Amino acid sequence: GGESGWITFIDEKLGFSCLSHAAGSYGSLYRTEDGGCSWEVVEYPSPDVKLSDGTVYNPFVMPEKVYEENGIFYMEAGQGSDGDYYDAELGFCHGLYQSSDAGLNWEFMQNISVNRG
Repeated sequence: GGESGWITFIDEKLGFSCLSHAAGSYGSLYRTEDGGCSWEVVEYPSPDVKLSDGTVYNPFVMPEKVYEENGIFYMEAGQGSDGDYYDAELGFCHGLYQSSDAGLNWEFMQNISVNRG
């Protein structure tokens, strides 16, 4: 169960959505190629952040938006409602992902500031 966090369409057929689970602590990315008649889950890689105690985890568990610029797709993923990952340079941040195949496969690019303009 869960609820839709957002839905966005790139064009009349291709769209993306986030299903929010567990009171917003994590979400799943969905993709449609048929205008929303059917949806499939799309996985995206974990950046595997290593904490000072040696624990490795993925802080970016909540897809927040997908957009396209010059044929490249981008996705920002946040930390969900219980996220506490803090980047020394950026503070609390999101992960930026990139796709060159219209959102079928994603590659982690970098941490980005939550408060950017």
